[in-house]
Amino acid sequence: MVKAVVDAGRSAPVLGPGRTIASRREGAPTSLGQVESACWAVPRTVGAHYWGLTLAEQFDLIAIGHAIMDIVRTCDDAFLRHAGLPKGGMTIAESPEQIAALAAQLTAGFEVSGGSAANVAVGMASFGGRAGFVGRVAEDTYGRMFRHDIRGTGVVFDAPSVALSAKGTSHALVLVTPDGTRTMLTHLGCSAGVDTHLIDAETIANCRMVYLEGYLFDCPNAKAMLGRVDAMARAKQRKIAFCLPATSCIDRHRAAMLSVVRDRVDVLFANEKEILSLYRVHTLDEALK
Repeated sequence: MVKAVVDAGRSAPVLGPGRTIASRREGAPTSLGQVESACWAVPRTVGAHYWGLTLAEQFDLIAIGHAIMDIVRTCDDAFLRHAGLPKGGMTIAESPEQIAALAAQLTAGFEVSGGSAANVAVGMASFGGRAGFVGRVAEDTYGRMFRHDIRGTGVVFDAPSVALSAKGTSHALVLVTPDGTRTMLTHLGCSAGVDTHLIDAETIANCRMVYLEGYLFDCPNAKAMLGRVDAMARAKQRKIAFCLPATSCIDRHRAAMLSVVRDRVDVLFANEKEILSLYRVHTLDEALK
């Protein structure tokens, strides 16, 4: 069913399109060199309704995914080995405390709003497109930071915050080694269950394309949510774009992802490593067959 495969080669050499920073927090350190150069500077005076839109109006893109605050730090390979984190992968954290303990050992860094789908929505808006984002944040510090940042780019984000709970807003420790590889340790928090009721038929009907991030497969209700989105999109002849996640996430959900890519996706975004991992092949020619 896939009509196009887009090579999401890592043009942003540090974090890549799946983790490209949506905005940089004011006062963030500038000593991270290559990491800092990947950040997008965005006007913070632009409000949520910069386009004069609501979620009942026409969008070029509706992006659905995890609303994540990134805690960016630099480290060496020895630190990754000590932490037991596979280099270049995305590991689900055992608890928020695990992230806090590791981050406390590394001083140079900054915090920014991120997430694969959210970053794509920001990218669309930066090129003059009309974009909305669907995701969950808690009523906590990270949730308020995320909402402020993404609205500041012109992306419409109107989902209500969930009540403050032990889960809190999703956040990820993004560890960047000197060679530019980023390794993630993610606490999904309240984002672990993207509410299907946040995605309604009217929203889907009034967008040109729905973008889904592969990291949604780590949600317990992923199958139900993806099925609902697919049914609504097909009913209105809207296209679905899907971006493969890190290979560690592909390994966790390969069979389900293969089914979605085969039956429900019109445009697939992936880099070479991800597409080869999905199909367990050695060359792009084999993967594209």
